Amino acid sequence: MDGPFYIRPAGADVSEETLKRLARRALMLVVGEVRQLQWRRGKPDRLIRSFSTKVSKGRIILTSSHPAVFLLEKGARPHWQRVRNIPILTSWGEVVYRRPRWEITKAGKWRHPGFKGKGFMGRALRAVNREVMKGLQEEARLRAMRMIHGGLGR
Repeated sequence: MDGPFYIRPAGADVSEETLKRLARRALMLVVGEVRQLQWRRGKPDRLIRSFSTKVSKGRIILTSSHPAVFLLEKGARPHWQRVRNIPILTSWGEVVYRRPRWEITKAGKWRHPGFKGKGFMGRALRAVNREVMKGLQEEARLRAMRMIHGGLGR
């Protein structure tokens, strides 16, 4: 991930308990988005375990220790790479390794075709923002109820 993502309820005084609950929910939403994707090579367990959240200074901080999170999220444009064996997934699900043509290996580079980003973090963060707004509305309702009941001497 290109640095941590910060989720801060704008202009709201939110309790630490509510933020911790929202942080747990944010983590669940990110993991859910990752699990919904179609992965070509096995399950994304290492990616899922790499996410963590913490609450600090009235905000939720979402981080990942996985080195390729940003590339998976945004994708990659076609680019030149050094020659190496290229893994190719066959139609029957087997991975075979090939080397590029001689003309390409002579130059010492081959052009990676690039890939489209998966966009799972953007979808998860939009869902988290919706959850934060719901949480803020619920907290405001509870505060109002406490004030009403406190004002009535209960």
